[in-house]
Amino acid sequence: MDAKTLSSVCEQVYRKYPEVQGVRPKLQPISKGPSSQHILIFASHATSSSGHSIARLVRVVVNGEGKIVKMSTSK
Repeated sequence: MDAKTLSSVCEQVYRKYPEVQGVRPKLQPISKGPSSQHILIFASHATSSSGHSIARLVRVVVNGEGKIVKMSTSK
């Protein structure tokens, strides 16, 4: 995945999940070839209303063209 595509995907994730703003994702290829896909994993911590720290993971599946196929998060 090239830097421009990665930057574009990160911007979309940061808009939807501001608590992972500025976090660089771990990049894992899940398929190769012309229809390659990658998983980007953003890990961060958020603070609950009671002051407790909550781990937050955002997983994003991106196809070879740089389009987001699926986005999920932990609670």
